[in-house]
Amino acid sequence: MHSSGEFKHHETKKGAGGSAHPDPNRGRRPQHPPRRTVPDCLIAVNRSRTRRRSGGSNWYAYVNNDPVNFVDPWGLSPSDAGSASAGVAQDPTPRILQTDPRIGVWQNGKNVMASNGCFFRADLGVVESEIERPMAAGEINVIRALTQASGLVNPDMSVVEGRAADVVNAAFQYLGVAKTASVVAYGPYSGPADASLIIGLTVNDNPHTRQGNAQGKEVWDPYGPQKIQFAAGAEALNYVFFEIEDN
Repeated sequence: MHSSGEFKHHETKKGAGGSAHPDPNRGRRPQHPPRRTVPDCLIAVNRSRTRRRSGGSNWYAYVNNDPVNFVDPWGLSPSDAGSASAGVAQDPTPRILQTDPRIGVWQNGKNVMASNGCFFRADLGVVESEIERPMAAGEINVIRALTQASGLVNPDMSVVEGRAADVVNAAFQYLGVAKTASVVAYGPYSGPADASLIIGLTVNDNPHTRQGNAQGKEVWDPYGPQKIQFAAGAEALNYVFFEIEDN
């Protein structure tokens, strides 16, 4: 018997491997298609976390019967295969919002990260897109402390003017990522870029920054899915476009 629990044929010394036993006269298995099975001890993790994959069951229900276009590396829900790096399981944890108390910065009883930290948090959103995972609260807090100590971020969590790329690079350095960001344009821009920040005015005339893509389209709002209402015509008051290169 194998350590895996399967029986060896006494003459060929080969295991069945969940399929038909080898034919001792030919030294190989019969050519009929093997039954696709999984031992009872191996229970597949899927959305219901109760259904067992075994011979005769639907092996692709976990990706809506479309394994070409969908993946489910974490066994939680199917997602577009194009959004995942080949062979790399994507972290399903949602990004930490600027309002999350775990990264809060309080001054005079007010959480200034929640009220003023959108530019800083959107800056780190650019980093998260590059490393293809959300940052943990501890990582965000360390980067916040480092950038404040080096004069890139003010005590009220506003980013010092002209230092957006430096905040991104400080995060890259702390995380050990061999990349360098530089600003290629402030304001509307149609040239080559890798990422952007989008600054708009809310209906209360307060500035708010979101993460954008290379074309200046919104990727993520650090305030959350309940989008802040923007004043008419002011959804894109200004932009910061980045180029990000490998070192």
